[in-house]
Amino acid sequence: MTKTFRGSYSVTVTPFTEDGSAIDLLALKRFLDWQINVGVPGVIILGSTGEFLTVSDAERRTYVETTVKHVAGRMDVLVGTMNAHTKNAMRYSREAQELG
Repeated sequence: MTKTFRGSYSVTVTPFTEDGSAIDLLALKRFLDWQINVGVPGVIILGSTGEFLTVSDAERRTYVETTVKHVAGRMDVLVGTMNAHTKNAMRYSREAQELG
């Protein structure tokens, strides 16, 4: 995939519910809408400020899928796929590509 990126992208934090037990998907959607409304061309999720080390594989997939579906092409989504284990990083990269 070749794409030219322009503008400043927001490096996001992962919003959690008040008790910290789950990703707050409603807060995530509100944040994404705000970023779109102010003209941010893209977001970077699950990067080094995005709590990528603290989410489970299932939470990671839900976060990526929710973000991609919610923005629906209105902004770019870059997904952090780093992991201490190369095979996991490769799996995360394939999954991010599969989800859009």
